[in-house]
Amino acid sequence: MVVTAAKSAGFCFGVARAVRMAEELAAAPVEEVEECIKSCGLYKTKARDIVACCKMLVEQYGGVVPDTIEELVKLPGIGRK
Repeated sequence: MVVTAAKSAGFCFGVARAVRMAEELAAAPVEEVEECIKSCGLYKTKARDIVACCKMLVEQYGGVVPDTIEELVKLPGIGRK
């Protein structure tokens, strides 16, 4: 029972942190995100999409990543491969 409770608590902490991170990125200036991911190719486009995606996650999904492909591909920067 203790292991289950610990796993549950860890999961809840992880979800809470992910929601806070989405909120922080949604509010971040694109230029700040660009600096963080500058070593990636196409970092300007990726930074713009990250901020837009996080805004949409926070505003429309309450900070929770949707679990259907139909909803996922509505997010900026997300597409089928």
